[in-house]
Amino acid sequence: MKLPYFEVSAFTQRPFAGNPAGVCVLEEWLPDVLLQSIAAQNNLAETAFLVARAGVYELRWFTPTNKVDLCGHATLASAHVLFRHRGTKEGTLRFHSPRTGELSVARDGDRLGLEEWSVAERIGSSAQRSARSRGSCIRRVITSRSIEARRKSWR
Repeated sequence: MKLPYFEVSAFTQRPFAGNPAGVCVLEEWLPDVLLQSIAAQNNLAETAFLVARAGVYELRWFTPTNKVDLCGHATLASAHVLFRHRGTKEGTLRFHSPRTGELSVARDGDRLGLEEWSVAERIGSSAQRSARSRGSCIRRVITSRSIEARRKSWR
């Protein structure tokens, strides 16, 4: 089996810097044990796996050792791969995670914005609660110029 795999470094304009994430676009879901093995083999902080379904991308995140509920930079990396390397034309991509619900990433020129970040409130992390108590807007925006992507195939 050959799977397309991208390593995307967010928040940088040069290779080997920034915040790396793996992105693997699948046709169908593979067993969790295999997804976990792919994430462990590539040994990045997070690897995002996604499957297209009727106008939305199902999205799941794994570290080298376990599943995680939410990963913002890997979600943005997934959108980058879909826009830049998979030819997606929509201005906004919708993602759904079984653990966090709906997320969307909007493209505005060369900028990508993670919208509806407030779904993280359902997770109840202390960082999210702290930001809410300060009245902060939980939203991340990066430019596509600040993403370095490398593609490889995983077997």
